[in-house]
Amino acid sequence: RDVAPSRGLGDVYKRQVLTFEPHPRITLGKAEGLRLLTTLDEKTALLEELGVDNVIVIPFDRAFSALSGEEFADDYLIGKVGAETLVAGYNHRFGHDRIDCDTLAASGRLRVVKVGPCRVDGEHVSSTVIRRLLDEGKTAEAELLLGYSLQTEK
Repeated sequence: RDVAPSRGLGDVYKRQVLTFEPHPRITLGKAEGLRLLTTLDEKTALLEELGVDNVIVIPFDRAFSALSGEEFADDYLIGKVGAETLVAGYNHRFGHDRIDCDTLAASGRLRVVKVGPCRVDGEHVSSTVIRRLLDEGKTAEAELLLGYSLQTEK
């Protein structure tokens, strides 16, 4: 869904984010203990605030989960999205065969920019660390790593 105007960049450069709904662990039957950090609407709003032009929500079902990393890159990233450059975390994996950024880049079909690990006040930032902090009741520490305040339902 479009979340912001293209900011005058036209079709030359558009900041797009792909996300999955539902969370892959739910589809794969591994959701026990999973704490979602945001709803889809919250995630979309946060990405809009960061200047993302378009959020593409891919339904994550069993058929989608069976794609290889190469199929995902060819069919979705290149085929449907038209991506020429992909920015992904250093430890991100693609497809059921879990290919990494280097393998994807080596194919030469897509430029891959690998983002290194992030630390805040010496603490490694990851969803796993943030979930652990929340489980331990350390909301302020989790919010520091997230970079925003969590919304609480009343």
